[in-house]
Amino acid sequence: MSASLGLTLVTLVVVVGTVTACVIVPWLRRLSDIQVLSWKSGYWLAIATHVLACLGQLLIAPGTEFNPIPSQRAVWIGEHRWLWCAAWGLWPAASSSLLIVLHQWTQSFPASAASHVGLRIGLGLVGLGVVCDFMGESVAAACALPWFGPSEALSAYRVYQWLSPVYANGLYCVGGLCLNACRYTQNPTLVSAESFGFLVWTTGLGLSWAAAWDMRLGILTWGGAVMLLFVVWLTMLHRQLRSASFPPSHR
Repeated sequence: MSASLGLTLVTLVVVVGTVTACVIVPWLRRLSDIQVLSWKSGYWLAIATHVLACLGQLLIAPGTEFNPIPSQRAVWIGEHRWLWCAAWGLWPAASSSLLIVLHQWTQSFPASAASHVGLRIGLGLVGLGVVCDFMGESVAAACALPWFGPSEALSAYRVYQWLSPVYANGLYCVGGLCLNACRYTQNPTLVSAESFGFLVWTTGLGLSWAAAWDMRLGILTWGGAVMLLFVVWLTMLHRQLRSASFPPSHR
């Protein structure tokens, strides 16, 4: 990695990470006082943003792991800079919506779970994941900077893989498992939608493992699986809450 590339990425990561943390940390510390959107809007926002972000990835597939030849990926990115940046610009909204919808999900937990340490730890890990994800998504978009050559673009993309699929996604999944475990301790007879969450988070850890080892087919397989399962889980959870009752904090 060249000195100019390293300096650019470090500056980008520090700036984006600091700004994101300045927003996320106060939000997490005031969770009990914050109500973000209605519970229905939160679920649909998360579904819509993730679906749109995945469709954006398909548009830039030749520059990602879908293309088995790294050198061709770098060339394609250089030839489609604006499309590349626009597609990655969709992901911060998806990342943010994940934290919002998980917070809203915890509002449906029994009152006895509100102060459970697992709930705080889980949401804290997801919040930290959002910070990592914002940094990773910014680095991914920076692959299209005009002063980056093919080798620099590929190096920057590898940095993205560590920040987003490995660290951010790993934090999301561990945080999600904490929330599911917290819910389970309050009610061991979980209904189908909440039990399904365990499958979502464990599948997501497969993506982090594949990205850490830069396994192209593993990234595509685990990544596609966790996105599909996540959207299905949100849909199931939304229907379950709608048929049962409104979450306590939104009644």
